[in-house]
Amino acid sequence: MCVLRCGPAAAWLGIVMVLGACGASTGSAAQRGSGSGSACPTFPNSGHVSVASGGSSRQALVHVPKSSAGGRQFAAVLVFHGLGDTSELVEDMTAFSRKADKAGFVAVYPQALGDPGRWDIAGSRDTAFIASLLTALKTDACIDQTRIYATGISMGGGMVNALGCRLADRIAAIAPVSGLYGPGWEGPCTPSRSMPVVAFHGLMDPIVPYAGGSIADPEGRTAGDPPVIGVESWAAGWATRNHCDPNPTAQAAIGNVMPLVWQHCSAPVELYRIGNGGHTWPGSSWDEPQTNRDIVATDVIWQFFSTKALPVK
Repeated sequence: MCVLRCGPAAAWLGIVMVLGACGASTGSAAQRGSGSGSACPTFPNSGHVSVASGGSSRQALVHVPKSSAGGRQFAAVLVFHGLGDTSELVEDMTAFSRKADKAGFVAVYPQALGDPGRWDIAGSRDTAFIASLLTALKTDACIDQTRIYATGISMGGGMVNALGCRLADRIAAIAPVSGLYGPGWEGPCTPSRSMPVVAFHGLMDPIVPYAGGSIADPEGRTAGDPPVIGVESWAAGWATRNHCDPNPTAQAAIGNVMPLVWQHCSAPVELYRIGNGGHTWPGSSWDEPQTNRDIVATDVIWQFFSTKALPVK
């Protein structure tokens, strides 16, 4: 089953990532440490990085912004692909590398194991991989440890949600798109702090139903995976954890997009309901049916992320 529509792999000619020696510092600006001169005298090149985790060599594609020269730290956005897809495909679909060049952050695309590649949402294998990847970035790259974020689509969105539950001390905010949520996926969700959440889901999603229930493959066949819960029930769960008022407020529609926002929270919870959306990334340049273009999810996500940071200890 390919939860996210599979396509031809994008060509990638990157070299193995050679990590530069950098120190860590903290600050308050969007590009924390900007202008500090000596904080990060070198920065790694874009390419693939290998991380040892669970007895395996795990891979991630890393895109360093063109403005990386000069001693400053950068935020990082982890972007997770769907079932059966690759880090290169989700890079192309979301255009997060182009956004990284414009806004000045590092885009990181982890790769799942298996054929098809599948995230271990319910288990601990991929949570450990991401923890190891973050440690590598902390040790060897100029990443602001208070400004690491996670987004992804479909099974990747489910993995992002699970990381929000388990690694709230390391990830500043999450933004799942068309994600898989429910007790059979992430299990108990007990984050160590309030987690900022912005999510996107198509009301016409034929694969991961908005109202919950059985998920299906692109041909409409029911999969043997656990059922999902309704997206609004899932978002309400985060609102409860974030101490929000129980009843959300509907914001002004943006074309066929109907934002739902919970109020008076310890951390924000926002849900973009895509009225004409399917199992797709809103605003993607990919020519797929049911792709809403009233918003560009990548832009909305970065705008949300750019104002969030972990508390400085």
